[in-house]
Formats: sequence, structure tokens, C-alpha cells
Amino acid sequence: MRGAFNKDVLRSVTHSLGRFLAIAAIVALGTGFYAGLRMTAPDMKLAADEYFDGTSLMDIRVLSTLGLTDDDIAALRHVEGVEAVMPARETDVMASIDGEQYATRVHSLPDAARTSDTSDGVHARSDDPDYLNRPLLVRGSWPQKTGECVLSANLVENDAIAVGDTLTYTLDTFEGETFVGTVTKIYAVGTKKQNATYFDVRITLPSDKALLPGMNGTVTINK
Repeated sequence: MRGAFNKDVLRSVTHSLGRFLAIAAIVALGTGFYAGLRMTAPDMKLAADEYFDGTSLMDIRVLSTLGLTDDDIAALRHVEGVEAVMPARETDVMASIDGEQYATRVHSLPDAARTSDTSDGVHARSDDPDYLNRPLLVRGSWPQKTGECVLSANLVENDAIAVGDTLTYTLDTFEGETFVGTVTKIYAVGTKKQNATYFDVRITLPSDKALLPGMNGTVTINK
């Protein structure tokens, strides 16, 4: 009985080989597609977890329209469960690149950024446990003195801006700022408005700048 069944199956396959191969290919394609879907979410979670751990991503962001004092920072450090606190300053400005306007965020960096090791492109290693949201240096170098900053690689890649281009911004009494490197940050998402593409961009500055929330200014990048 088994021999007759096997002969019948073989005869069915050989008499319609093209159809059999087509069905087998469809089944293989569907199996591969299903396996890929099943593995996409776990792989994305693993990749994100490694990146977030490697750059010490923050868990909670505390904002104040009036700014935080040293006493406020100390109080945050004493909250149960808090392992690290990194005070920072940031402000939003409008950047002009080749006549295009970009909403740009200027963010301070602690001194630990200068000594951090980001050579593997995945981890930002630092001896400072309070150094959070660590950017990865793609090329160039970290700011070493007042008036220098690093620029998000998202903006550089979208507009072919090279290291060495001059960045100037007007923010109250600050003028003539330049950048010496570029960092990568998952931040910019382009939006189309009136035949122009706009990107939210993060520019990072040394932490010794007296930037306060709500301050406005204008940024110009000369290529």
C-alpha cells in the first residue's frame, strides 16, 4: 500500500513538475516571510536595548520653565531609585542653511563628553556615572574650548554639510560660534511644507554656556 502511494505521489509531481515547483516556491517564500516577521520585533528590541544601554539613555526627563537650581539637582539625586542625574541646558533656535530655515535645538554637554570613548560606534564609554544621553562621535573631535560645538549627523547627511563648515548663531550676547565635529542622534524627521523639507535638528554645545529655557536665536551655517 505504501509503495503504491509513493508511486502515485511521484507520478503527480513528475506529470506537473512546473506547478509543483511553483507551489514549493510560494510555500518557501511564505515561510521565510513569516519567519522574518516573527524575528523583526525581538531583533529590534535587542538592537534598541544595546544602543540605549551603550549610550546611557535617560529614563525620566525633568523640565522647568524657570530652570533648576543646585538644590533642585541635589534633591533629585536623593530621590529613591535615582542612580544618576545630569543637569543640562537647552534652547531652540532657527538655523539658516543655503536659504532654508530649520528648527534647531541647542543642547549642552558635560565635560565627560570630551573624554568619552565612542570608537566602536555603539557604546559611549565614560568614567562619569552621571553622564547620560551620550552622543556618538562620527567624525571630527569633541569641543575643546568656548565657541565650539558638535553638529548632529542627521543634518550633515541630509544637507551634505562637511566638518569645517562655519556655524554662527545669534542668541542674546553670544555670537560667532563654530563647530569642530559631528555626532549621531536619533532626532530629525523631515516634514514637507510648501515645497521645502524641514528637519528638527539637535546641535550640542559645551555646558559652560548660560543657556536658559525659552531663549530664542538664529543660527546660520555657511558652507
